[in-house]
Amino acid sequence: MEEMFKINYGVIVLSKKEIESGDFNILHFGGYEHTPTESDISNIREEALYDKDFELIQEYDDDDIIAIEADESTVNEYKDILSQLMKEEQNETLWN
Repeated sequence: MEEMFKINYGVIVLSKKEIESGDFNILHFGGYEHTPTESDISNIREEALYDKDFELIQEYDDDDIIAIEADESTVNEYKDILSQLMKEEQNETLWN
């Protein structure tokens, strides 16, 4: 199974209030083959807030949500998660 593109970088969406409390989760992750631009970072934030699949605006204030470039360990963690999901999907396809 070949990846559509290689994930080398990532952008994560976080809640500023959760960061300040010391207990936060990554609300959204976007993977990139090349270094994300400021526009990419802004777009991931907007997607997380307003896209009907995420709609974080339902739970968070607009000014509470930030998007930042992910560190290498976070990118690797998400690459592992995505790889596992792709394997599971491929196995389901083979058995159906």
